[in-house]
Amino acid sequence: MPLFGPPNVEKLKAKRNIKGLIKALPYEKDSRVPQDAAEALGEIGDPRAVEPLLAALRDAARRVSFGLFSEAEDMLGTATEALGRMGAPAVEPLIAALEDEDQRVRTAAVEALAKIGRPAVDPLIAALRDEDPSIRQGAARALGRIRDVQAVEPLIAALKDEERLVRENAAQALGQIGDAKAMELLIVALKDVSVCRSAAWALGKIGEPATEPLMAALKHKDPGVCQEAAKALGEIGDLRAIKPLIATFRVNNTFVDDSVTEALAKIGRPAVEPLIAALRDEDPSIRQGAARALGGIGDVQAVEPLIAALKDEERLVRENAAQALGQIGDAKAMEPLTAALSDEHSFVCEYAAQALGKVGDGRAATPLLRLAASHRFANRSAIIALQHVLERAAVSFAPDDLRAITRVSGVFRQYGLDDVTGLPATEKVDCSQVKRLARQELSRRGLEA
Repeated sequence: MPLFGPPNVEKLKAKRNIKGLIKALPYEKDSRVPQDAAEALGEIGDPRAVEPLLAALRDAARRVSFGLFSEAEDMLGTATEALGRMGAPAVEPLIAALEDEDQRVRTAAVEALAKIGRPAVDPLIAALRDEDPSIRQGAARALGRIRDVQAVEPLIAALKDEERLVRENAAQALGQIGDAKAMELLIVALKDVSVCRSAAWALGKIGEPATEPLMAALKHKDPGVCQEAAKALGEIGDLRAIKPLIATFRVNNTFVDDSVTEALAKIGRPAVEPLIAALRDEDPSIRQGAARALGGIGDVQAVEPLIAALKDEERLVRENAAQALGQIGDAKAMEPLTAALSDEHSFVCEYAAQALGKVGDGRAATPLLRLAASHRFANRSAIIALQHVLERAAVSFAPDDLRAITRVSGVFRQYGLDDVTGLPATEKVDCSQVKRLARQELSRRGLEA
């Protein structure tokens, strides 16, 4: 009998009318109807709904690929959730869906299998031996999401799979499970150029037992492995990793340096003294990295050593020392940072100005005004620093400095050469906000601008 008007999903659900709910899945005139029907079928859990729900999932994925994002994505999520609630009857069909040509369908199948959990483990372990690599890859991903230790040995075996993506997903799954039994083969996997990054990540998830192999991985020729190892060591927080992490600054790779800096910041105070010592290392890359890391930790114990580093012979060390002092924000750094405004390198001047803005002391007004008027590269940073100090500590400004700020005009920053003319390229620096703040403070004090 044909349906007149939208199906009444609530009534169909109340009557546990599976056929009626299945018929409602392709209803097109109201997107809420198929979503409600899918949700109801998931709650009821009748095995007859598995294939229709998979069909609805595939249709939703197809519509997403056609650009019908909002409604189709909602249906995709609802169908995935419903299949995850179906339990054991949905496992084999979902494993078969792991070889679907649509990535969205494969991802949804992994999510549904992960939601099913323990009943899916044995079939997924069997799927690790399937002849189709897409199924083996998806099975490894799903097992990682389920995190059942029964999957550890089969996933260890999958680290030797002929397909790179299977090995990669097996390594990640072992990391998600976090069983130390996998450590030995994950260490071996560090030598596999195609999965070494995933192996380093997985070792990090195993935790403290993996500290030593991760410290060794900091010397890996692949910067991505060094990066993952550094991140992992930061999460583990083992103090033995401090010196190897500091030594990794020698790699002089931006991404690796960022990860090492973050790792040392997570370790925190125990890393401060070794980093202070590293500010005197003969390698400028070590000194530069140590300054950055000390800024990330933010311990006042580092202020004096960082002030000394403002006079380092290497520009990048001075830059990072200035940045770090700004991050710490201790007033003791004001005069040394003011002196650094006269550095021969523009970037050092800029970072010193930015740091003074963070320290927030009105005594920096005169040198910052001088920099704004005279330096064609760092003048913008000087104006922004003045603004930050006014926002935080306007009361500390002398009246004459406030009046001088209200008169600032015609500040142009040079940022390179024009591609066409070859002449210096400039941009006008917006001084309106800093002038407004200065006038506002003068007015508050009852003084004329």
